[in-house]
Amino acid sequence: MTIDGVNYQVKGHQATLASAVGYIQLILFICMFAGELLLTPFGGIQAMPDAIKDAHQSVQENKLVYGGFIFLGGMVLSPLLLQSGAFEIYINGNLEFSKLACGHMPSLKEIHGILAKYDVYV
Repeated sequence: MTIDGVNYQVKGHQATLASAVGYIQLILFICMFAGELLLTPFGGIQAMPDAIKDAHQSVQENKLVYGGFIFLGGMVLSPLLLQSGAFEIYINGNLEFSKLACGHMPSLKEIHGILAKYDVYV
């Protein structure tokens, strides 16, 4: 009997969003440290509406707080997007249980039933 564990790869929009989180973090860090330079072609920070001026000043006064929020937010969000919730039991290459298909984790009784089919008793 072979019992094996593998990592289930998340694909599609969840994987795309997880990648986008990293790019958004990078853009936010660039804006945080080079915001005034980026606004120069548009007349500088003084030409911006009051809401942008106030936000820029708040970020400049609290870079550590905003930087920590951006960093930790990305560190929490990316792994959450990459979780599939998969839990599958394969015995000798045969799929015997799939949390994705059933929507729940197997009970001890279900595991014993699966193992009993292969004459394994716990």
